[in-house]
Amino acid sequence: MRLSIGSASHLRLARIAPAFGMTVTATRGTAVMRRDGFARTLLPGVPCIVMPFQSFDLLVAGSVAQPAGCRIEIGLASAAPVPGGPADAGPADAGPADAGPADAGPAQASLHRDLSRRIFLQPDLPWSAAFAAGLLGESPDRLRRMLFAEGAAFGDLCRTQRLMRLLFEAPHRRASLTSLNRSLGWPPGHDLESSFHDRFGITLDLLRHATAASDAPRHAGWPARVTPPAAHYWPSLSPA
Repeated sequence: MRLSIGSASHLRLARIAPAFGMTVTATRGTAVMRRDGFARTLLPGVPCIVMPFQSFDLLVAGSVAQPAGCRIEIGLASAAPVPGGPADAGPADAGPADAGPADAGPAQASLHRDLSRRIFLQPDLPWSAAFAAGLLGESPDRLRRMLFAEGAAFGDLCRTQRLMRLLFEAPHRRASLTSLNRSLGWPPGHDLESSFHDRFGITLDLLRHATAASDAPRHAGWPARVTPPAAHYWPSLSPA
């Protein structure tokens, strides 16, 4: 999955929380990643690798004189199924072209990570503590206790990963808000637009506008991508 954004002003995406490995690449201008109090300026064409469950903020620092752009790619090749759940099949449109960075190193086995990945892949399922517990062959109360022991809560997992899925899908689907609610399994009566803004600090309309702006250079015949040098690993800020 890929999200390309461009802006002629400062645009900030806050609290991006990937359930899978990501690469973030500045395509032009200035982009800055922030995590755990560290900031890193991305060089155009140099991919920065973000490991799963490493939350970060992204600032695309564009201006009228120097627009900026950034590309975010999330890898689904390392998707891990929920134990006892259905076979692990990603979205229907996922294929080799969607494969991004694989999770490097041995994955830390944990219930909240498994559930987060499944919710991101299949957000439209009727996720609840009872539904997830049924997949695991556990009781809902035991599931909640297991998540609590990991410092997680089921409702927060659902909300976070459904919004993460929306971050990647909304720019490419000019669907109505009702249709987006349905495809994400968003609870009726809950304000999706406000929740999206509260999470990422940006509106859906502004995200779609920034995505459309990122396509303009390609439509005008500008080079679509720069040959990338070797990737750098976040949060290593020291020279290799």
